[in-house]
Amino acid sequence: MVLLGLAAAAVVGSRAIVADDPQGNSALFLLTSSLAQGAGGGTLFTMVACAVFVTALATVAGLTLAAAASLSHDIYAWTLRHGAVTDRQEVTVARWAIVALGVASVFLSVLLHEWSFLFLASFAAAVTASVILPALVYTLFWKGFTRLGLLWTLYGSLACCLLLQVFSPTVSGHRYSLLPTHDFHWFPLQNIALVSVPVGFLLGWLGSRLGPRTPTERVRHAQAEARMLTGLD
Repeated sequence: MVLLGLAAAAVVGSRAIVADDPQGNSALFLLTSSLAQGAGGGTLFTMVACAVFVTALATVAGLTLAAAASLSHDIYAWTLRHGAVTDRQEVTVARWAIVALGVASVFLSVLLHEWSFLFLASFAAAVTASVILPALVYTLFWKGFTRLGLLWTLYGSLACCLLLQVFSPTVSGHRYSLLPTHDFHWFPLQNIALVSVPVGFLLGWLGSRLGPRTPTERVRHAQAEARMLTGLD
């Protein structure tokens, strides 16, 4: 993404990109059009467009399946029915959840297609890099990582991402923001991960250093580590 953004800025120019789309969503297609001059240009543009479509389709399908699995397994099977369900019932609920999520997604896409989705992309990337990445890195490569450090990383990083995202330029203060007519942002960066990722690693280190190292705490940390790496309780 960084290389494509720099290439688009160098080949196409920032003014041309902003003039076509203030959010910069068409930068990849503008770059492809600039590079696809002469014979075979249409083929290159078609290949890039198909790659973008397939990537978006795979992402949406993966998110829909993950959400449906969580609803059927975690919410329906274990929270509502306390495990007293068959595999067939769980699969049936997952199928209906996929249909419901798909219809809701299409409806929201049509209803909110003029809204800026820059904040969603930024927030999703920031949460992944700030919450999940530090927890996995510490769990795999640092023996001194404790359960308290894990909790500080998960909850502290998530709170940091929420705070910075709400008060970032992607939500208010600019014409490409989610709320362009309002301005209550005080965080200057669009990419909050530049701050939230170091905060996530710092919180994990502080929580592990300051937390107790009793035998009970070590057992609870081992259980939390097993759930994170294998999904088993």
